[in-house]
Amino acid sequence: MRSFQRDTTALPAAYVLQVADMLAPWQVSAEQLFRDSGLTRDALSAPSARVPLSVANDMLKKAIALTGEPAMGLMLGMQMKVSHHGYIGFAAMTARNVGEALLIAERFAPLRSTAVDLRLTVEDDAAALSLVFDTDLEPLRQMALLAVCVGLIQMGAAITGKVLSGRGEFTFPKPDYVDRFLPMLGDNVVAFEQPVDRVIFDAAYLELPLVMADATASRIALEQCERELAALGEHAQLAGRVRRFIDEFDKGVPSLEDVASRLHVSTRTLKRQLAQQGTSFSDILDDIREQKALLLLARKDLSVEQVADRLGYSDVANFTRAFKRWTGQTPSGWRKA
Repeated sequence: MRSFQRDTTALPAAYVLQVADMLAPWQVSAEQLFRDSGLTRDALSAPSARVPLSVANDMLKKAIALTGEPAMGLMLGMQMKVSHHGYIGFAAMTARNVGEALLIAERFAPLRSTAVDLRLTVEDDAAALSLVFDTDLEPLRQMALLAVCVGLIQMGAAITGKVLSGRGEFTFPKPDYVDRFLPMLGDNVVAFEQPVDRVIFDAAYLELPLVMADATASRIALEQCERELAALGEHAQLAGRVRRFIDEFDKGVPSLEDVASRLHVSTRTLKRQLAQQGTSFSDILDDIREQKALLLLARKDLSVEQVADRLGYSDVANFTRAFKRWTGQTPSGWRKA
């Protein structure tokens, strides 16, 4: 099997193996799935093995063709375990509580693939984990978003020992197969053609203790995650560090100069390095404001003016223009819908 380790967007081969192992009910073997691909179970089983997104997409399309089952993403999410995610999963499931586990997942998501980004947003009594999978490959993108969203609910129940519920929102149209699975989702709700891909849940869940909490085990796993993250280099981590500083800033909205000073670089260097990652300070700030706006506008006790003020806009007109750019709707129109 070819070596794919240099591609930081590549996915851990373990995910492809999980898809292969799901095919048994259709009498489809892993050998059939991997035929003519150059992949083998032995090679994919190596701890460091990774496959490019294009290869993972081809395997997913082939699995759907061999089984006639288009709902592989939902099925994968329902079977997902925290341990499937390597050291990140181990660090998360031994964390103190759900909030700590999600912050670990957010910080170290690039270790699974730099195409994957998790963003936790908390506003008062509501929380949302936004999911970004930076690829246009289909059905991989749609299936991965569904798998992660459903998997979060499944894993949350497993690590807390409690039945949790939430709302999954997706940017793509509703797939025809979803209705078959709605009875299995319990109190969880799914909605499609939404502004962002995310899971919304009660912020009180963040304080739920984990059944496997173990400070020593979590520290050991976190140390390994830190070493792997360091190997990606400071450049690969920059956008995440900027995002965390903006989220933690306690004096309104920080300026580019505030962030550059905190990161000990010049504004010119910060802009250049973010551009190399395909983003900018204004893009990151825009995204954070959008996530917060969508949570705050769901609250009926806050006016549009109050939401605009909490997001740091000088007037409602500026907020309305920004919100319309993000979603195609005005804040009031989105709230009514």
